[in-house]
Amino acid sequence: MEARIYKPKRWRNGKRVIGRLYRARIKLQDENRVRDVALKVSDRQVAQQKLIAMVRELEQEAQGMGTRSVVLARRATSAARVQAFGR
Repeated sequence: MEARIYKPKRWRNGKRVIGRLYRARIKLQDENRVRDVALKVSDRQVAQQKLIAMVRELEQEAQGMGTRSVVLARRATSAARVQAFGR
């Protein structure tokens, strides 16, 4: 697993410009894809904590203990309840 935080950098009008907000690059084990995610924070420690939480969630999802699948299942049952109520 590879995971790191960084501030995006680019050239603008001949000068190096550093972005204000942090981003993360995550590559899980047994995956070829590298995910580039905006963390939307300007503090390095907060960005590191968000990265750790995101990696934990993605690893759990990969192992089948997924939190996202549970959330999606709850939404689906809620939508079914709303449709049944409207009838």
